[in-house]
Amino acid sequence: MRADLTKELRTAIATAQIENAHIGAVGIGVPLVDKEMTAATAHVLPLANARSHATHPEHMPTAAVFVARATASPLTDIRTVARVYSLTPAEARLVEQLISGASLTEAANALGIAEATARTHRNHIFTKTGVSP
Repeated sequence: MRADLTKELRTAIATAQIENAHIGAVGIGVPLVDKEMTAATAHVLPLANARSHATHPEHMPTAAVFVARATASPLTDIRTVARVYSLTPAEARLVEQLISGASLTEAANALGIAEATARTHRNHIFTKTGVSP
């Protein structure tokens, strides 16, 4: 796993341990990627109730981590993909359009950008994700 994502996961776990009231039931989503560039999301959730009901609360877990592999379906969380590959918001919006089945021209029109701009974003996406056109 990339060092920056490992650090982010550790920070999310520490945050769940200390500030679980601010996280709420939703938790924190952290993008993950392995050496084969397989994407996943770690969901870090606080376990405040488990500690408060324990006989020895100092020995009880304070956070749970659930890992789910990303899928190639349109339901993929684009924010996670964007974070894994360091895509800009504009590049992420283009990816979202393309994943939904739009052509490059259709995506450019939907986003209100020139087709040349969409091509530039696409080329940056290819470079960042290691895909050749």
